Amino acid sequence: MKQIIQNYKTGELQMVEVPFPSLKRGAILVEARASLVSIGTEKAMIDIAKKSLPGKALARPDWVKQVVDKIKTEGFMEAWRQSKARLDVPVPLGYSCAGIVRDCGFRD
Repeated sequence: MKQIIQNYKTGELQMVEVPFPSLKRGAILVEARASLVSIGTEKAMIDIAKKSLPGKALARPDWVKQVVDKIKTEGFMEAWRQSKARLDVPVPLGYSCAGIVRDCGFRD
């Protein structure tokens, strides 16, 4: 299945092939027929990802607060390591879709 992901460090967008999700208890598996990337939420994420590190900090002071709190509890180097690692994890975009329910995880 295809998914749009973004590298939060560089802002680069890619369409990649990812495995189909496994069906979890209490969930449904939907075969998407149409999906979209929201002009609100995802556009904001795309714009922030394209900014420099200081630009990201200015745009999201709540993230800066999280990093400062992490420094206080775990130290500067651990906060730096976790922040860098988080920027390296591709972020999937898009959460709106319509499709056909193919399986249901409510059965015993």
